Amino acid sequence: MLAAAAVMTAAAGCGNNSSEKQSGGESSSESSQAETKAPVKVTLPPKTTASEEQAEPEEPLYGADIPYTPAMWKATAPDGREMYMMGSMHALNDTCYPLPEEVTAAYESSDILAVECDIAALTASAAQLKFAGLINYPKGETIEDHLSAETWEKVSGYLKLHDSDIEDAETKRAWAIYSSVQALSLENTTLSSDKGFDRYLLKQARGDGKEIYEVESVGEQFEMLAGISDTVYDLLLADYSPENAAQLEETNKELFKAWKTGDLEWIAKESEGEYEDVPDDLMAEINNFKDAMYNNRNEHMAKDAKELMSRDKKTFFVVGLAHFIGDKGIISLLEKEGYTFERIEIKAG
Repeated sequence: MLAAAAVMTAAAGCGNNSSEKQSGGESSSESSQAETKAPVKVTLPPKTTASEEQAEPEEPLYGADIPYTPAMWKATAPDGREMYMMGSMHALNDTCYPLPEEVTAAYESSDILAVECDIAALTASAAQLKFAGLINYPKGETIEDHLSAETWEKVSGYLKLHDSDIEDAETKRAWAIYSSVQALSLENTTLSSDKGFDRYLLKQARGDGKEIYEVESVGEQFEMLAGISDTVYDLLLADYSPENAAQLEETNKELFKAWKTGDLEWIAKESEGEYEDVPDDLMAEINNFKDAMYNNRNEHMAKDAKELMSRDKKTFFVVGLAHFIGDKGIISLLEKEGYTFERIEIKAG
């Protein structure tokens, strides 16, 4: 599934928060455990209610048993200046906090936090107003004019499964619906963008008075996503159906595991995707998508990393993990210019 790695390890998803449904409402879940009465000193044991008999201990939060060894590097410029760089994931859970000591030390040693975009600076509702033209189709135009009937039937079924407003979704552009269903696929996984790595660091940086540097703006990301062809979105959105819901959740869990353990091979394979018997014209569209989502942005990110590394201040550079890897990733691009990279060993907690 090409979709999963793109949203959480490449694109920051500045527009839609995973806690907000397509209709604009909020959803949250709380777990509780039935209380048991204190033991009473009598000959017979006290009676219990049916709810007490059925109560079971809470299961450990997903990922609690996964080693926490995410990918982080120390980059060194030809002139000897250094920068810590780390791949982000935009939806995590409480098992990822506190951060590993090595990550905390890298952050604390830096004066500047560089991120894809400042997702904490603009609420989803504010983004809806500011970028309405990029999010919504012109009046009289709907998503059904842009997707195949088969794909829209799957996606609308998936939206209904999550109690989303279908009428509202029909007026949204394909990329906005794609962003929404990706967020919805996290609902039953315990993963949340509210606990994303970049969001956590941004909150810390504001509290610590650190400078925040945006590699991209929200508007630039929206324009990039809106510029991808309907043909590609039809292919990506076809994965989102009620029948595929469980597999989508499992893929998100696998992605989380790969990020948490620093499994670059898995991330690279998932980001690349697998295509068999794809017509040449469709493959060309897919390659254009990869250029827009990864390759073109990687070049821009590498350029910004170089500029930041030339400053007297130190920077902690955090963008989606998928941007660092591969022949056209940030690391390869900078290595060609004489920069060296050392993978930091993170001791599993």
